[in-house]
Amino acid sequence: MKNQSMLRTWSVSLVLFAAVSSGAAVATSAKAEGTFPTMSYSVDQGAGNVLALQLKLKPEYYQTAAALEAAYAKMLDQARAEGWIDPSGKTVVLLPEMVGMYFMLVGETDPKLFDVSAFKDVNAALTYLIKRRWLQILTTSSPEPVWNVQAAALRRLFNLKGQAMADAYQATFSSLARKYGVTIIGGSIPLPEPKVNASGAIRVDLKGPMRNVMGVFHPNGAIDPKLVLKAYPPSYEYAQLKIQRSPVEIFPSFETPVGRIGALICADSWFPKAYERFKDLAVDYVLVAAHDATPKKFTKTWSGYSLSPGFGQPEDVLASDPGSLLEGEAWIKYAMPGRISSSGAIAGVTVWTHETMWGSDVIEVDSPFVWEKGQDLTQGFGSAKPEITNYYLPPRQ
Repeated sequence: MKNQSMLRTWSVSLVLFAAVSSGAAVATSAKAEGTFPTMSYSVDQGAGNVLALQLKLKPEYYQTAAALEAAYAKMLDQARAEGWIDPSGKTVVLLPEMVGMYFMLVGETDPKLFDVSAFKDVNAALTYLIKRRWLQILTTSSPEPVWNVQAAALRRLFNLKGQAMADAYQATFSSLARKYGVTIIGGSIPLPEPKVNASGAIRVDLKGPMRNVMGVFHPNGAIDPKLVLKAYPPSYEYAQLKIQRSPVEIFPSFETPVGRIGALICADSWFPKAYERFKDLAVDYVLVAAHDATPKKFTKTWSGYSLSPGFGQPEDVLASDPGSLLEGEAWIKYAMPGRISSSGAIAGVTVWTHETMWGSDVIEVDSPFVWEKGQDLTQGFGSAKPEITNYYLPPRQ
């Protein structure tokens, strides 16, 4: 798993091979201009459902919280018209990793930053933003040593923007959860040491370490006071943003109208300790927010897990597998499909990023992974490209 470019290298995904089971996956194309391709799995058993949303993210959605909210509202309106938003609150919306990353653009007014053709890639756009904010960045404190110019500039940018990013992230998904009466598993966002304060607001600590963090929003719009902090950031997250590890032992579970949920951020789904923790918490379902799923990626030889300081490969990775498995085979063997049964959960879903940001930084959409009671319900990888996926959950045991 190698770094492709700044900000799009959040390791993810899984090749989706198995055939459709009797859970009946039904795909549709976009039926009219402005609608989204859909997929639905299983049948309604009264236990609720998961909506995996793979909105094509664009720079224009991140100038304000209202812009991203309006984009997701279109998806939720279509889902409601399909009958996929349960009126009693038994719908969980799952969003991809780093969905909040580009709130670094919030409040910016330069039209160039919102033009997808203005830069060759995310690196170039980020460099431009840093130059625009250079005087403010110079006067913003950072725990990163100044001799590490790139890391110091990035950390100062996140310190400069961090609270505004957190505010926009919370405003967007709190509002959507409340308006549609759903639970939202809010993907993730990089922030300096975030916490939910006594007033129910995310606050960042500019002197604390960077975290890759997920918020969970309840149907009344309140953010859960427990945040999910990524435990196993790959090497490029550490190198580029100095994302720090968090202990698996503090992974929370969430009580929702559909049952008890355990949520993971991407690469954490590779590690057995995450599932051991969920077994201790007696979760019913495991939901994974992931990033960057493309068919080409999974037909390449797997070179092994991308390591950060302080931890190695997942404990049970065979020494012979790196270099012999394909990337997709490794995800099947060592990520959620191969591990979820050890958690005691009865079903799981992984959602992928879909984005067109600047220049060459395009991530195409593919089917979310859907697992139920030892079976892969997912369509074959590349056979469908849903942006809205509905999955009716099996009843809790």
